[in-house]
Amino acid sequence: MTFLIVLHANKHFYRLALLVFGLLLSWPTLAQPPGRILFNSDFEMPTLTPTSPSPPRQSCSPATACWYLVPESSVPGWNVVDINTTSTDVVNDLVEFWNSGFLGVPAQSGNQFIELNADRGTPVFFEICMFSGETLTWSLWHRGRSGIDQMFLAITDASNNVLSSRTISSGNTAWVNYTGTVTNTGPNGSVRFTFRPGTTASGDPTVGNFIDNIQVLGLNPLVEFAAPTYSAIENTVSRPRLLINGTIPVGGAIVTIGTAGGTATGGGTDYSFATTVNIPAGNYDGSPATSIPIGLTIVDDFLVETNETIIFNILGASIPLVVNDADCNGIIQSSTTYSVIDNDVSLLPVELIAFSGIARSNQIQLFWQTGMEKSSAHFEVLRSPDGLNWQSLGEVRAAGNSSVTQKYNFTTEVTFNQPYYLLKIVDQDGSYKYSKIIAVKTERENDSGTQTYPNPVTKGGKLHIMTATDAAQRIQIEIIDLLGVSWGKYQVANNQPTITIDAPTVVGTYLLFIFDGKTTTRHKVLVQ
Repeated sequence: MTFLIVLHANKHFYRLALLVFGLLLSWPTLAQPPGRILFNSDFEMPTLTPTSPSPPRQSCSPATACWYLVPESSVPGWNVVDINTTSTDVVNDLVEFWNSGFLGVPAQSGNQFIELNADRGTPVFFEICMFSGETLTWSLWHRGRSGIDQMFLAITDASNNVLSSRTISSGNTAWVNYTGTVTNTGPNGSVRFTFRPGTTASGDPTVGNFIDNIQVLGLNPLVEFAAPTYSAIENTVSRPRLLINGTIPVGGAIVTIGTAGGTATGGGTDYSFATTVNIPAGNYDGSPATSIPIGLTIVDDFLVETNETIIFNILGASIPLVVNDADCNGIIQSSTTYSVIDNDVSLLPVELIAFSGIARSNQIQLFWQTGMEKSSAHFEVLRSPDGLNWQSLGEVRAAGNSSVTQKYNFTTEVTFNQPYYLLKIVDQDGSYKYSKIIAVKTERENDSGTQTYPNPVTKGGKLHIMTATDAAQRIQIEIIDLLGVSWGKYQVANNQPTITIDAPTVVGTYLLFIFDGKTTTRHKVLVQ
């Protein structure tokens, strides 16, 4: 208790005590990249009350409002320039916080503000990520303590060249607002806003210059991948994440994701992914803590294979979000490589070494081979029109236990627009696992006997089909999107020179399937 009483009496002794008794403080260091907005702009973090255990309060007046000396590492978004320097920040210096109402001084915003003249004349700063040529608007509130206090604002680029400066003087009867604009004429990188105390009405370097509610406005939020590579074993997934830096407005934003190569096969064979990522409205600091994962599913198949890769890239983002260097490290991470580490060599009771299919006449023939089997029961053959919804076609008995190559086959009839096949490999104890999904083509694409027009077609407009076949009295027609969702099924008499159907109402690429009883033809249709 005597120790605390001495601390309350002298700021300088308190600083020394913090160095000696550093274990009393348990605030973590908060490392994050420069923001596109200022976090903790009105000094509400950390939350400080008369009962806060660390750091302890100093004197209070009234009992509900106190002042505190807080290590800078506990103040998100802000840093302190080291003593006897002009720009470095190595020592964990102190920031003086006041509760609103302490000594009769209200906060301009929220319940807390800071005094620049703390245990010494303490310059504080924050950094904003800006690109060359960008302009922002800044705003701050200043107030003297004992009378008219003076402070200096300096804005410097990543090369420490001064972009703008301002001398600010205010009395102690009210908060005064100051605003301005600054353009980064320097290189891409961190632009620093430094608040340096000047003369004070008291003449005491530890008394004066309150600041609160500092804002920077006008910069677009940024997005990029958080890392250049990701990896996980096949039966798990470590989804690539998007770094967001800045403010996403009400209504959110959308990031469009695509693939740009790799050895893995998409469409549900090795993986599937969401082509868009919704970014909710809010403030993001460009760190992994506020990052958002993309939608990714990895197929845990039963094949022994080499590790595979997927290359994802960011195709675009909705306004105001911009694809750029979100963590301000000089690298725009617009693509990332995901590695799928195969887990089947040591885990599988059945080593499936091949699975394929072929269309012959009106039949689909499936073939597969195993290199090793242990307590296997049977293989269930599944079929799907879209790779998502599956129908069982039958079972093939397994060898049970084998250390040599076993060959299997299964035959089924051709079914309109059902090109995907899958094996469910069932063990004798009832456990099971799935193979890769394979696609077996049964259609002729863009058959010369059938024409569609107009193509491209306006969304919601009329799509006309001319067919020259007379193989069936009725023709089946279906139009689906690239995710396998049906946008219309039709059965029409084959006695019309032209068949007219409604085009989908959403812009995109679609597949039009036409089945004449023997053959399916497929046409790509662009809706715009």
